[in-house]
Amino acid sequence: MYDYESLKGILEKSQGAGIFVTGRPIFAPRLKMRLARRVTSVSVGPAGADIVGFLHVKLIEEETPDAMDSSLEGDTLEKIPGRMSEM
Repeated sequence: MYDYESLKGILEKSQGAGIFVTGRPIFAPRLKMRLARRVTSVSVGPAGADIVGFLHVKLIEEETPDAMDSSLEGDTLEKIPGRMSEM
């Protein structure tokens, strides 16, 4: 359970104060509603190239390299970055 009233109290008593909150996008509308719309949200996510680079490193480090053929590797490098961008 989140204590929105505490956050609201801080903002009301400390004019000019800001609060930095991180979380999933689902929480932004709740914060805006409970904090009288004094919320600015910024969406942050990994770049596609970062995801592909991470996957390449993990595939190189794989302890059982024979478990993956080039077709499976190609599917992995194509599908995972696409699904990550949907999150």
